[in-house]
Amino acid sequence: MHFLRAFKESMDYVIIVAIGCAIHDLTDPPETYFSDKNNFLNQYFVKLSWGWTCGVALVFLLPASYIVRNGDGWKIAKDSLRLVVGTLEWYCWVGLFFWIEDATGQCSGGEQYSTKKSCVRSGHQWDGYDISGHTFLLIHCALLVWEELSYYMKLETRSKSKSQIKKKPYLHLFVRFTVLLMTLLALLWEFMLVWTQVYFHTTSHKAIALAVALGNWYITYRVLYGKLFPDMHTRITGKEGKPVL
Repeated sequence: MHFLRAFKESMDYVIIVAIGCAIHDLTDPPETYFSDKNNFLNQYFVKLSWGWTCGVALVFLLPASYIVRNGDGWKIAKDSLRLVVGTLEWYCWVGLFFWIEDATGQCSGGEQYSTKKSCVRSGHQWDGYDISGHTFLLIHCALLVWEELSYYMKLETRSKSKSQIKKKPYLHLFVRFTVLLMTLLALLWEFMLVWTQVYFHTTSHKAIALAVALGNWYITYRVLYGKLFPDMHTRITGKEGKPVL
């Protein structure tokens, strides 16, 4: 049952990648602002997407956790640990992608260079298996944001957090503002994911990145956190017993 729910929730990203890859492979997409890898959004948001996500999520998570955990320091720290795990996943997976590209490639026009860094620095091109780090990263960031927002909304719905909301109305207002920021950020990542599929990398590069991102998300948020935070994926029911969240 949990797997089926997770499968449905991940289908949006499968569809985005599938349609984007089809457009990339079967048509000749016209040059636009988004086909230039040096565009502002790509340079200052996508390439720094984990920094943006981690920063905004931390600003959201600390006061939000304070409210729904009734100021319990241990539980707040435990919630914050999810960002540490997300950071380790980002670092390890992206590092592995770079290693694979280095290990499978060679320098075009500069055979004496054995690494991508030295090859590119010398003005040559490195031809290796370049798994799409941006595809992985954008999905990784978007899913983390949606999961954290969903969990907060569920906890806030429960009556135990109502007292903190009444005691700290300004803090609650600030959390609402950060919820908006988180939502906009996730939508930006999904928007940029579309253009990444249309203009960059090959289908296999993007398909592997998609599989890694979704598999990583499932193991982390549905398996690991399902045990550490048992209420994360429980359904909240209304008066008539129907699920509302």
